[in-house]
Amino acid sequence: MRTSMAAFGVAVSTAALFAFLPLSASATPGDPVSDDPRATVHAGNVESEGDRDDCPKLWEGSVRVTVTATADPTNTYLDITDVPDNVDLAGVIVKGGDAYNKYDADKLGDGLDLRSPLAGNSGKPATISHWFACGAEGDTETTTSEPTTPTSPTSTTSAPEVTVPTEPTTPSGTTSASAPVTTTTTTSAAAAVGAGDDGELADTGANVGWLAFIAAALVLGGAVLLTPRLRNALLRRS
Repeated sequence: MRTSMAAFGVAVSTAALFAFLPLSASATPGDPVSDDPRATVHAGNVESEGDRDDCPKLWEGSVRVTVTATADPTNTYLDITDVPDNVDLAGVIVKGGDAYNKYDADKLGDGLDLRSPLAGNSGKPATISHWFACGAEGDTETTTSEPTTPTSPTSTTSAPEVTVPTEPTTPSGTTSASAPVTTTTTTSAAAAVGAGDDGELADTGANVGWLAFIAAALVLGGAVLLTPRLRNALLRRS
């Protein structure tokens, strides 16, 4: 009985030893680990510098492109701050230690705090050794604006105001001077003395003979002035 128990113990010990050996043999460093869910972690090294460009094998058809990024003072975390308008970004590689994190563009989010895989058993991201971006870069669009022709300022010239003098109005309460009133006095001839009883005209004592002489002289003077020949004849005679 004791012999059988001893044999059983040896068998168990031997089985345990053989079971432990495979586990010990497989206790090699594990695959790299990343604490960033946005990234896929890969062992090894990739580059995009000088004549070497691994972008085409990381993202088919892509090439190395230029973006702007800043790292923190410990060179552990990387922020993508600007992607040019002419760049179609495919993704970003962040390398540190013996592995790298691959960030696809559609999973970058805000592009902040990108990092390398964890460094060994430290539980912290490895210091960034290098990083690069891949994508497609088009021509930079330049917008040419046509020069504008300056427009002349529009000036409006208004006609000068003409003030028409108005006739002075007669102040209230002032009497206007009127044209002097001309009084014409007509003197009628004195009534003739009535005729006598014998039917003869009354003798007024007036002598009108001189009036006839003056009238004759005026007629003769007018005739002399109107008749040049007669005037000349008279001058010759004189």
